[in-house]
Amino acid sequence: MDNVVQKKIALHDKHGYVYSKKSLVEANNEKYHLFINGDLFIDNLPCNAEDLLSAFEQCDHNLARLYQKLSGQFWFVIVDNCSGNTTVCNDHFGFVPCFYAITDQTIHISDSLKALKGELSLTLSEQSLFNYVYFHCIPSPNTLSMRES
Repeated sequence: MDNVVQKKIALHDKHGYVYSKKSLVEANNEKYHLFINGDLFIDNLPCNAEDLLSAFEQCDHNLARLYQKLSGQFWFVIVDNCSGNTTVCNDHFGFVPCFYAITDQTIHISDSLKALKGELSLTLSEQSLFNYVYFHCIPSPNTLSMRES
């Protein structure tokens, strides 16, 4: 575990402020830390962060299997405390906007691009805009906004 680089996670609301505990629902155990924004259901039953973490463990940490059981308007973040991996999942139709930016030591996540732009220096990627207009998608790992160097 000495080679794991831990990144700080900054979760911003649409006003640019770091989310308060009232805005996000969170749960953790010794291996995972989880945050939920929005309304989430497992097998059409309302769930909280502890329920989602338990379901994630029951699915043997297989996100694809867990995702099949989910519905609602949400995004959630799962941080693996051992490996340092961070996974962000959005609802099936993207009803709740979810934007992220990665800097040297921080992963910024927000429901508003404006909030991230206030925190970071972002510019429009002309190539990504062309790809979106021409191909109707932006190939990974590119995004519409890019961080200025």
